[in-house]
Amino acid sequence: MKKILLLRDDDSDITAIDDISELANVNLVKTKDTGQALRLLRRHSPDFVLCTGRIRQKENGRFILEL
Repeated sequence: MKKILLLRDDDSDITAIDDISELANVNLVKTKDTGQALRLLRRHSPDFVLCTGRIRQKENGRFILEL
């Protein structure tokens, strides 16, 4: 079973995501907090990390994810 960490900014589509994860036989770990996401990364070693939010480019050319 694959493990996926979902870092999300709101609960808009969470029911659909839960349904899909059950059908796909995926262990889905969810959080809205970036600090908790880092702890979950260390603890669960997920196969994938999915992030929702807006990605923008800073003046120095780096990209950041706004949650």
